[in-house]
Amino acid sequence: MMKYSKATMFLFLFVLLFTLGCEDNHEPEIQRGEIVSSKKTLPLLTAENINQFLPSDSIHADAWAEYNIEAYSVQYYTIDVHGKQTIASGAIYVPLSETDVSFPLASVHHGTIFRREDVASVNPYYSGEGIWIAGNGFVVACPDGLGLGVSDGIHPYIHAKGSAEPVVDFLRACRTFVTEKGIELNGQLFLAGYSEGGYVTMATHKTIEENYADEFQITASAPMAGPYDIEGMATTLLSWDTYDQPAYLGYVFMTYNTIYDLNNVHEVFQSPYAEKVPFLYDGTLNGDQIRDSLTIVIADLFQPSFIEGFTTNPEHELRTLLLEENTLLNWTPEAPIQIYHGSADVIVPYSVAEITANALNITLVTFENRNHSTAAIPSISEAILWLESYVTLFAENP
Repeated sequence: MMKYSKATMFLFLFVLLFTLGCEDNHEPEIQRGEIVSSKKTLPLLTAENINQFLPSDSIHADAWAEYNIEAYSVQYYTIDVHGKQTIASGAIYVPLSETDVSFPLASVHHGTIFRREDVASVNPYYSGEGIWIAGNGFVVACPDGLGLGVSDGIHPYIHAKGSAEPVVDFLRACRTFVTEKGIELNGQLFLAGYSEGGYVTMATHKTIEENYADEFQITASAPMAGPYDIEGMATTLLSWDTYDQPAYLGYVFMTYNTIYDLNNVHEVFQSPYAEKVPFLYDGTLNGDQIRDSLTIVIADLFQPSFIEGFTTNPEHELRTLLLEENTLLNWTPEAPIQIYHGSADVIVPYSVAEITANALNITLVTFENRNHSTAAIPSISEAILWLESYVTLFAENP
């Protein structure tokens, strides 16, 4: 029988323990888009019920809902802003048909949400646009986004990567979900969203074409009233005397402060707001509560040195982050894009849409004398018609 020296045995044990230690610490493979759970949240909503909630004076006759729908809440694996695996949530709306029909898939993105629970996965009625578009014959995926629904942490508000990657994974989850349910898709993919949802739509379109074109082919997308040129928008707003929605400004700052570890809240905001801002975006307060904690006066909210530095220095740290990583003007779309905006919008200034349309050479549909709120319904109505004009495979299966 072979014998080993103590040194040899020690070496053997050391290697064994080292190997086991490496195995214990091995990061699990990221299963992006894999479904964690799903449940039905809306057994049936009729087309008649959907249309009762739509204001008739702002809707094109051909944009009324025609299909009854049902809704599901889905949890799935995605990655956070640092590429680590996490669980997120969203809603899927399915149109119902008595015949064998293949439906197009649409990813529809919500406007600004502050409270973690005010999302479609928690309450399907929170996505009126998702319900409306599904009623027009689209299987609709409505991702909550990171930091909302079941997801913890700060919502990556107006952050390109943090907005787009969870959408890509929810599209994967949605494809798996409809396959398991025996629902036929026609192979077309559409994107749409209003306000923050407009930004998410544009960021997702760009991300898919640059990074996932071998997996997804976008048919067309309709971003509406989004802050695509956020560097230009920020510079414009800082030149104003007042801005009626300061909660949005703090939201953007806290996103960047958290993701990029800036730790400069007192360099950006004046007291007492510098002390308040870090505690306003934990997902428990609504927009009105946050607004009431701040001020609409720009010169009172921000430090004079920050306003001066940001508006005059192109190399300013925050401005560089906005421009290089998150402003959506530096690309060339392949699939058709049409953007929508109200000419009287002062929440996301109309000039943002004009600059974006010129930079990307895309069509801008303008709603004269409509502001951020009053342009929403006509924008979605016209976007539905435009997207439907690209639905070429919507027919009974052979």
